[in-house]
Amino acid sequence: MRLLLPIVLAATLSAASASAAAPAPWWLAAIGADKAEAPGAGVPLTIVDRGVDLSQPPFAGRPGTAALNDQTPDPRAATDASFALAVYPRVQLQLWDASPDTALAGYSEAVGIETAADHCPGVIDLPFATPTPDPFVETAILIAVHDGCLVVAAAGDGGQSGNKPQYPAAFAHVFTVAATNAQGAAASFSTRSSKTDLAAPGDSLGAASGSTAYSSAIVAAAAAWIWTQRPELNASQLAQILRDSAQSVGPPGWHSSTGSGLLDIPAALAAPTPRADPGEPNDDVEQILPEGGIGNGQPPLTTAASPDGRVWGTLDSADDPSDVYAIWVPPRSTVHIAVRANGDAAGVIWGPKTLSVHEGLAERRRDVKGQSIHADARGFTAYVQVLLTGRVPRASYALVVTASRP
Repeated sequence: MRLLLPIVLAATLSAASASAAAPAPWWLAAIGADKAEAPGAGVPLTIVDRGVDLSQPPFAGRPGTAALNDQTPDPRAATDASFALAVYPRVQLQLWDASPDTALAGYSEAVGIETAADHCPGVIDLPFATPTPDPFVETAILIAVHDGCLVVAAAGDGGQSGNKPQYPAAFAHVFTVAATNAQGAAASFSTRSSKTDLAAPGDSLGAASGSTAYSSAIVAAAAAWIWTQRPELNASQLAQILRDSAQSVGPPGWHSSTGSGLLDIPAALAAPTPRADPGEPNDDVEQILPEGGIGNGQPPLTTAASPDGRVWGTLDSADDPSDVYAIWVPPRSTVHIAVRANGDAAGVIWGPKTLSVHEGLAERRRDVKGQSIHADARGFTAYVQVLLTGRVPRASYALVVTASRP
């Protein structure tokens, strides 16, 4: 059945375009794709997966389709991509084959993600899942996030085999998608995880068996659609809108099986714009350094010319547990910090010798400075970490940095 699914979907799309009265498949109606008109090509969607045969429907002769490397066709990848096209028919689709030897390879996945990052802002779909984390894939994801892309990944299909963490979905800064069934409930096979952001149909879609790979393709295509119509958003704002506008699955609130709920395209298109969360990824010192960090690192929050500063941000226990900023401590001055977050987040200053906020006990005794830090005759760069207090899974905060001389 899976071998025929791309052809079946192509026929469904053709029939729908030929007759305005043709009913949408249940899963398109479930996410509201039948209640809004998808735009023309815009924000690119890159699928890093197995190869696709572009000579077959629905890809043959399709404008806006590009293979970013040589493709070794696999019907599984064609199925995933076909679901994306069913949601957003005119999406600018880019394909990367991460299975040069028929099996997915971590180094090829990483190269594909970095290649997709050259086209940011855009959406990158990672429909594969493995219990083994790959550090090269993780670094590539951080580079893509730094460059302004939204990285979407399948939660995995381990719901009936222990719900072990699956990667890349379990990495920070990844938008993790679980699966629902035709009854609107969590699919039994979908991995339950503290990392789950959203859910989308992934079972009873006409394929031989369900998969969260289908769900991630659906959400990735919807994200590209929404971003094309709302180009003022950045990736973190888009992710927040997808979560905030979701339909509840079961009791209201977040659930490990479905995250914030079921994808709702019309609601996301109409949702208010949240405040931007700047500087991601900035979970640790190494990610913000101008040399050796992610991309070109992050600029300091305060400088010798502007020793006072303020920034607004958000934290998430699953995807963004910590924010780190470089600050300048002027000569013969004391720098103070204040975090305003209704008690949901707190800040701490780390000294100039800090290499990581995950240092050992001896280094922490040397480097952790509390809420203020003083410089004698020479100024230096220090670091501020803002983190959740442990009482809430998410928080918004304002960090204020002030410098004073005695």
